[in-house]
Amino acid sequence: MAIGAMNTGQQWMADSEDAAAQSTDSPLRTQRSLKLLCTWTPEGKRAIDGAGGKRLKPENEVAIMIYRPRGLHLDDRHLLVDGQAVSGGFVDAWLFLRHNAKALLDRGLPVAFY
Repeated sequence: MAIGAMNTGQQWMADSEDAAAQSTDSPLRTQRSLKLLCTWTPEGKRAIDGAGGKRLKPENEVAIMIYRPRGLHLDDRHLLVDGQAVSGGFVDAWLFLRHNAKALLDRGLPVAFY
């Protein structure tokens, strides 16, 4: 689904609010997939190209991705600060920025959140 959205040349939203918030490992799998899409490493290119035979268009034709982290009301069960769960939205936003912001900016693309 992400490959099709990236190939549209339009803006699209990667939504972690509903889809990725319900299972234990889903937020981390989501972050890994976003990193593969945003950084276009050789590993990511192979993983993307191997996804059902779909291929990404050249970088200058790729869509702008808007990332929607989990809501502030959804706690991340795996990260505690002073015994309190941290908001999943903060965790998602930090991971996205940490792993993808430089790669997006280096390619002239915005880092956009919803």
